Amino acid sequence: MASVTIAHHPELTAEDLVAIFQKQFGGKYEIIPTPRQPLFDLIVRRSAWTGIFVHLKQTRDKTKLVFWGNPPSAWARLIVVFSVFASFLLFGLVFWQLLVWKEMTDEVRAFIETADQFR
Repeated sequence: MASVTIAHHPELTAEDLVAIFQKQFGGKYEIIPTPRQPLFDLIVRRSAWTGIFVHLKQTRDKTKLVFWGNPPSAWARLIVVFSVFASFLLFGLVFWQLLVWKEMTDEVRAFIETADQFR
């Protein structure tokens, strides 16, 4: 799990966050708003297996974006979780996923750290 503290924007909402990510990544990835999820506000989805979950965390004096790699599909998450305990055949899948999540996490981090909307 990674996080970036941005300039304090108490007016920033989850809906605004979805619109900002849609503008940046909409042509490359699917942006899925998750209004009923308490732990994340949107998913940047590359495939059923690859995605980044993003959560806007507001405090009285800080605005922070927390994000982590996870399969957007519930069935894929189950397979990944169980693959930790599965045979060596699935080990390659988990290792590959970790590399892909790191790549996407780095891309999302770079956007958050440089976007004018978060300054």
